[in-house]
Amino acid sequence: MNSKPDPSKDALQTPIAIIGMGCIFPTARNLTEFWRTLRTGRDGITEVPPSHWNKSDYFDPDPKAPDMTYCARGGFLSAVPFDPTEFGPPPFWRRPTPRNCWDWLRRRLHWRMADMASIGTSIATA
Repeated sequence: MNSKPDPSKDALQTPIAIIGMGCIFPTARNLTEFWRTLRTGRDGITEVPPSHWNKSDYFDPDPKAPDMTYCARGGFLSAVPFDPTEFGPPPFWRRPTPRNCWDWLRRRLHWRMADMASIGTSIATA
């Protein structure tokens, strides 16, 4: 008889180790704030902050209005200090783009994770 492994049972018996976490969420700039948000039941969905975009420029309650949004609430990240030279300019650096910012944010979170795991930050810049 040919028995196949059962992934649901194997997963329950396979030990894992979480050695570090790096995160950023609405209302939580780091892991400590994230757990505090969960413990207190704080809602991370808020009105559009004026620092992100002017609601009156893009909001229309009519969902069919062209080039507008009918939603005025969302999960918005707080401002993150941005230093594009912190990890050296990426190879695709020509002008600031959303991709550059996301890449920098990803590297910043990897750095936090490596620091939390006490494995050194050189691994996070790779």
